[in-house]
Amino acid sequence: MEILKYILIAVVTTIIAYLTLCTFTPSQVIISQTEIINKPINEVFPKLSRVDEWPQWHPWFRQIKKAEHKIEQKDEIGGSFISWNGPEDKGGKIEVTGYTQNQSVQMDITYEKDNFQKVNKSEFLVESNGGRTRVSWILVGTEYPFLLKPTTIILKSVFTKNFEVGLKNLKAVCEGRPLPAKSRLEE
Repeated sequence: MEILKYILIAVVTTIIAYLTLCTFTPSQVIISQTEIINKPINEVFPKLSRVDEWPQWHPWFRQIKKAEHKIEQKDEIGGSFISWNGPEDKGGKIEVTGYTQNQSVQMDITYEKDNFQKVNKSEFLVESNGGRTRVSWILVGTEYPFLLKPTTIILKSVFTKNFEVGLKNLKAVCEGRPLPAKSRLEE
């Protein structure tokens, strides 16, 4: 009987701890990373606004060994997209939804699995800084329900690493240097 008492205490304590975590965890992922690139804005902006340029620097392309993907670049930037289908019915799409020349590019990132779909908003903000360019990559994720809020802790870590790697890759490509070695995240 004593053992059942300890099991019940452990279960109740775990539930209370998890509910406390849910209470104090943000309901969505919000990330912003910035990099200064030693090239003028007119050389950097096309690498961001044209999805057909992304395979050169975007960390996602170094990770998708098994996913089939399609890139469609339209003459006008809005409507250009990258879509993918991966193993286990996982897929998604990154679609450029708008832009302001040499200032910003807005995107919707849609993740799909079976009949489940999540849409995140993302944006590149670009600012001229003398002969250099300041690039900020921002993501605002979809809100998660109360009991799934701790998921945002893991997602924030993954997205932050991807943004850091992506901006370092973009800097290398724009400055004419080789890409850094693949990080563990990309393998």
